[in-house]
Amino acid sequence: MKKRKSIHYIVIVIYTAVFTMLFVTKNYAGNKWPHHEKMAISLTFDDADETQLDIAVPILKKYNLKATFYVLPKTIMSRIAEWKKVIDEGHEIGNHSMRHPCSLNFTFVGDTENALENYTIKKMSDELVVSNISINNLLGINPLSFAYPCGQNFIGRGKSVKSYVPLVAKYFLSGRNYHDESDNDPNFCDFAQLNGRQIEDDFLEDKCLIDNCLKTGFYMVLVGHKLYNSSSELKNKSNIEELSISAETFDKLCQYLDEHKKDIWTSTVTNVVTYMNLQKGECSKEHLIQIKSKHLEVMLSCILAGILFNTFLLRIISFRNIMLIHILCFIVLNLFLIWISRFGYIEFFDVYLLLMMVAYSTGALIVIYWMQNNHKMCIHPDNIND
Repeated sequence: MKKRKSIHYIVIVIYTAVFTMLFVTKNYAGNKWPHHEKMAISLTFDDADETQLDIAVPILKKYNLKATFYVLPKTIMSRIAEWKKVIDEGHEIGNHSMRHPCSLNFTFVGDTENALENYTIKKMSDELVVSNISINNLLGINPLSFAYPCGQNFIGRGKSVKSYVPLVAKYFLSGRNYHDESDNDPNFCDFAQLNGRQIEDDFLEDKCLIDNCLKTGFYMVLVGHKLYNSSSELKNKSNIEELSISAETFDKLCQYLDEHKKDIWTSTVTNVVTYMNLQKGECSKEHLIQIKSKHLEVMLSCILAGILFNTFLLRIISFRNIMLIHILCFIVLNLFLIWISRFGYIEFFDVYLLLMMVAYSTGALIVIYWMQNNHKMCIHPDNIND
């Protein structure tokens, strides 16, 4: 009966649409890192020291790694052209304040006006805004990430102490702390207070920290300052500052990250935070629209291809057999791709869509070829008769 045939067509269309949407949306469920790596890491540097341009940037380029450099406007003025080149090479420039305010307990602070104990929320807010404007005027970019000077995020003293974390959350996508002892849980961490660890001038210590993070699957942020590489500096360690890193150590660290890129995703702070935002559904409206539009196109293409294939299939075999074939293919394809993706050989989501579309297209071509050879449109009896 025509009524039964129409119902079958409607069910096939609905089933194909749901079936396809499940595949497309599967990419957003349970994938902690974009290519199934075991952890993420960002290499960051503070203060825009000249050794970062002379030593760190060439090593990063050698291994095709991208880092985040937190700068103060006054520290980049002497080599602006080179910092612009750093941006062109894909590195990120973050904000590290205008005056580098820290607690007066640090002897290098010196000026009481630059002590966090004497700051107010308004003064800090003004400084963050001015430093962002200054960096934009000098380098032509708007910083999306901030690093707390000295890793301290308070102003005032005693009962009047306040946190300026809310200001950082207001003006930036992320804020990075310093001298922390743990990494960042991607499902729980506060992006305005990301934990940051010091890069040790001992590759084995750095490797140990990374290997421990691999077990947890967390997000690690490493922090560096000055670097050194000359033999004279190595001989006279009294000239080497406490937070300095040797070129040899940093090279070994970058080499290790490059050799283990299948398991370790190395990217800038903003790239990683943006990805975690998307996974948690907290990205900006504009970014969401862009992502949804892209996958909507893929989804609609799959749905149309599937409807075409199933419409032709409905003419040669019974409705019940069509459903059984789909269910069987769904189970087999799921088990196969889940198994093989665990070894890191393929990108699970992309291959899933590819195989699905190839299956639909191939099926449609086979049916069309069969019909052409039979010179007529055949409708299976089970789909038109009661």
